[in-house]
Amino acid sequence: MLLGSYSVASASMSPEIAPGDHLLVAPVIYGAPIPFTQARLPPFHPPKRGAVVLVRPAYAKLDPWYIRLVNPIVEFFTGQTSGLGAQHRETVGNALMIKRIIGVPGDTVEIRSGTAYIKPAGAAVFSSELELIHGSYETTRPALPKGWSTKLPFSGDAPPIALKAGQYFVVGDNRSASSDSTSWGPISSRRILGKVIFRYWPIGKLGSL
Repeated sequence: MLLGSYSVASASMSPEIAPGDHLLVAPVIYGAPIPFTQARLPPFHPPKRGAVVLVRPAYAKLDPWYIRLVNPIVEFFTGQTSGLGAQHRETVGNALMIKRIIGVPGDTVEIRSGTAYIKPAGAAVFSSELELIHGSYETTRPALPKGWSTKLPFSGDAPPIALKAGQYFVVGDNRSASSDSTSWGPISSRRILGKVIFRYWPIGKLGSL
């Protein structure tokens, strides 16, 4: 599939991407699946730090083999990323998500009070995500109740984690309301299903991402 569409249901990427936004996703950039095979097309380039992507979270089960076999054809002709597995995904918690890549293979990532700090491979010190990621985006950080432990989920903190080959750290821009790598860990490259390239609805927000 060269292009697919995705309708945003959560506020995990707000304020830039809001519930109700409709996005175009390009799987081909990272190597789209070849219909009726387990192979993929060569990627234009690997996922990069800062990219907004469609992912299957680390905890989600994979679709049955027959769904994975037929879905590329169905999605190609319908222009939808849901395919035949949509109902199945709802029953097993295999929802797809829009997230931002902040860590790539070789990085060490740490999050403090909702801000990510990254030490790229070969670097001696950590830098904040906005120092390393080109382009600007706004994040929402959690306001914790007094006495709330930073070790609890959605606290906005994550201990340093070194990313191995093929691993990526993905987060929502709305750090106070995002299920992401801070709680379920990094994801493999095969769980990155495509790059978000364009918002086509609402019309007032039409444009590339």
